[in-house]
Amino acid sequence: MNNFSLTELGVGDYEQGFVDALEFKERLIQQKQLQKPSLWLSMINRTPYVLGQGLVRKIHRFHAGIAEHRGLQKWNPIQISRVGAGTDPGFYACNYNPHLVKHGFQTIEYSGVMTSRRTEHICLRDIRFMWEFQQQLGLWGGFLAEYTNEVWENFFREQYIKFAVDNNNGFVATDGAANSLAFAYDPFATDTDGDNVLTASLPCRPPWVPCR
Repeated sequence: MNNFSLTELGVGDYEQGFVDALEFKERLIQQKQLQKPSLWLSMINRTPYVLGQGLVRKIHRFHAGIAEHRGLQKWNPIQISRVGAGTDPGFYACNYNPHLVKHGFQTIEYSGVMTSRRTEHICLRDIRFMWEFQQQLGLWGGFLAEYTNEVWENFFREQYIKFAVDNNNGFVATDGAANSLAFAYDPFATDTDGDNVLTASLPCRPPWVPCR
């Protein structure tokens, strides 16, 4: 009975070690992001999906007006009031006629998607006798943090393409192609082989080459 108790205590220590390691997983993921920056993961902001408030959420987006980026036609010389005479229309400095600056608000409804990953099962009784298990566990932690960032990188890249296509901003860059040469793409859909398919209606030839 005493031997059995000692054995169970050892397994319990390993199990508690796994539980304690979860406290540092977010910090490890962030550390890997700093060590290996990625374009899409760094470019698109992300926030936690708030729980306990239903599946469909709303955000209110503010759209600021765009200032002019060319010319000075909205500028005028500073003048004082004067009475018009002949071809001079005169000027009344107390008239205030500023140019209108526009803005707007937009309400967006959204929901969430989810995915999950797991490793192979780890037997707590086995790892007591595995060679350099502590070093192996450290390697696993680093690998899973990098794996998580790669999954997020792919998600943001695919969603960026989807948003572009949904707003008719997906174009095929080819010589002589007009902006109307758009393509369709759904990152959640696959063909019978499990491949993601991008569909584009390409012309069979440039306008100056006859079809054969």
